[in-house]
Amino acid sequence: MSITQLRQQVHQYVDQLDDAFLQIVHSMLDTYAKQQVPLMRIPGVPSTDEEIMDTIEQSEAQIERGEYYSVEELEQKVEQWLSTKS
Repeated sequence: MSITQLRQQVHQYVDQLDDAFLQIVHSMLDTYAKQQVPLMRIPGVPSTDEEIMDTIEQSEAQIERGEYYSVEELEQKVEQWLSTKS
C-alpha cells in the first residue's frame, strides 16, 4: 500500500470513528506532534508548501522571460568562478 493510499484509508477510518475513540486518536496525534523536532529553517530556502509553490511560479515566470543560463553559459560561469578561487 502506498503512502497516499494509507493516508486515504486512515482518513476513512477517522471519518467513521465514534466520538470517544476520536478523542483518544486526537490526543495521541497531538502528543506525537508536540514531540516532533521542528524543521530547521534555512534562510532563503523554501520549506512550506506555499513557499515552494511561490518559488516554482517565480522560476517559471523567469523562464518565460528568458531569464536563464544555457548549459554552456553555466559551464563558462563555473570555470570563471573556479579560476578566481585558485
